[in-house]
Amino acid sequence: LGHNRDDHVETVLMNIFRGSGLDGLVGIEPVRGHYIRPLIEISRHDIENYLKVRKLDFRTDRTNLTTEYFRNSLRLELIPLIEQRYCSHLSQSLVRLSDIVRQDLNFLDEKTRLAMDLCAEIEPKKVKIKIKEFNKLHEAIKRRIVRKCVEHLAGDVKDFELKNVRKLIQFIEQSTSGSRMDLPRNLTAQKDYEFVYIYQGEIEAPEEFEYPLPVPGTFIEERLGITLESSLEAFSKDQAIVGNNPLIAQLDYDKIIGNLILRNWRPGDRFFPLGMACSKKVQDFFTDLKVPRRKRARIPIVVDGAGRIVWIAGFRLDDRFKITSSTRMILTLKMSVSRGQEDLT
Repeated sequence: LGHNRDDHVETVLMNIFRGSGLDGLVGIEPVRGHYIRPLIEISRHDIENYLKVRKLDFRTDRTNLTTEYFRNSLRLELIPLIEQRYCSHLSQSLVRLSDIVRQDLNFLDEKTRLAMDLCAEIEPKKVKIKIKEFNKLHEAIKRRIVRKCVEHLAGDVKDFELKNVRKLIQFIEQSTSGSRMDLPRNLTAQKDYEFVYIYQGEIEAPEEFEYPLPVPGTFIEERLGITLESSLEAFSKDQAIVGNNPLIAQLDYDKIIGNLILRNWRPGDRFFPLGMACSKKVQDFFTDLKVPRRKRARIPIVVDGAGRIVWIAGFRLDDRFKITSSTRMILTLKMSVSRGQEDLT
């Protein structure tokens, strides 16, 4: 591309008037992506003299001679005035400013990259921010991380102004769990206890699911990325019971009514958490454990033919189905979760 030093200086000055951040003070970069600007360090005056000496023709766009446009007004009126009355070396000063800022930004970019590795998880259509780690950062790094997240999801930060950056930072730091925030570029932020999720468009509400479970047998749910295996065996009093693995449930098979069903959470669901004599709403159980709202409808729940919750898979067995001294047959349910779906537990 044919941009020259004058174009670069004009861009820096324009961005100063617009209240740009440090990124705007870089001006026009010599190389960006596939674009290369070999003349960016040569003034327009030197280029025109070169062409005249060698008697090479060139054309001037007539629209460059009118002061109707902001850039043209700077070039034709303001910059000559500043150079004549206030700073004869304005161009050199702005170029030097740009070079200094570029070096500082390289440093900030490295610090931002390291900070993002600690506080953000980047996915193609979603960014997950760890609130605790984010809150420890300097305000300047927070702003850059927020802009990087938006750029990743939207492709650039156009129309995402400083006021939007500040509002999003405030949302991450101060909003309550379950809060949502609409952002420019069709982006949405949602807070869930320890994390803030930024995503593009709407996340579809999980559909209700309900499947019969074979006993004994193996059931695979590909959408959730889970496999549930069930097995039966006679109970002996000296048998070891698995008690500390949330992915395994052992229960009294004779207490089950009808066939087992695997489904997700429903409003009004109640169960008796293991060790408790009274029932509790599943919603309150999730709240106490700080299970993010966006994950709750994806958590598999095993119920019997009478509609009673037997096991909230990955979390808690229902006390009514626990193994006792009178148990004759043990039903073992074992859930495995595919890679990338570990947040179900």
